[in-house]
Amino acid sequence: MALVSVLTVILGISYRNMESLLHMLKLPWQEPIPDHSTIHEAFKHNSEAYLNRVLSKTAALCSAESCWVKGVVASDSTGVKTDRIQTAELKMQKTRKAITLKWHVVVILDFNIILTAKITDGTVNDSRIGGSMLGRLPRLEGHVFDADRGYDSNRNCMLAYERGMKPNIKQRKTGGANKELRFRKKPALEFHVTTYHFQGLMEDVFGALETGAEVGDEVQTEADAEALASGLDCGP
Repeated sequence: MALVSVLTVILGISYRNMESLLHMLKLPWQEPIPDHSTIHEAFKHNSEAYLNRVLSKTAALCSAESCWVKGVVASDSTGVKTDRIQTAELKMQKTRKAITLKWHVVVILDFNIILTAKITDGTVNDSRIGGSMLGRLPRLEGHVFDADRGYDSNRNCMLAYERGMKPNIKQRKTGGANKELRFRKKPALEFHVTTYHFQGLMEDVFGALETGAEVGDEVQTEADAEALASGLDCGP
């Protein structure tokens, strides 16, 4: 049932349509085909750990197929409005507004392969979630970790180094002891502007979610592709 519920999302079809397609999939079971309500209930009981394992395995297969060896890994987030409504107090008056969630991803920018993802409340801090997702990544020796100011923290720089990556994080203007924190100091000196600008390619991933297109449909120019491939070897 976990497989059926995940396939429903991948195919982008309703639970009723999935029910009508199940007899064509020739799945190895000797039970009656479940109805749409059963599929829906199964989907609600899929654990986050299971979905992360599916995503991790898929990312590994895509990376192997693309022959990806070295490149840029980036993290970003985007807000997503839902059709659910909540009551909030605004200027001393109660009002109803749509609930907003935030989708966080870590992506291989060279091929737009999603390595890990997480959905949180729309007000959650990017830096904290970015750190937890970095902690789930395998060692990526020699790669660059690209991120904006929302992910700027000593801990995130440390986690990137621990996984063999070079943090290329746009840093906030800070003073005092925070400026001299051990793991933030080196990335500040080595920050590479050209590599950071490829952070804009993350919009290809988010745009594909909004339009239903395949990730990677947005064509990059040959110059962009060459710059991305050589960005790791450029000076600061």
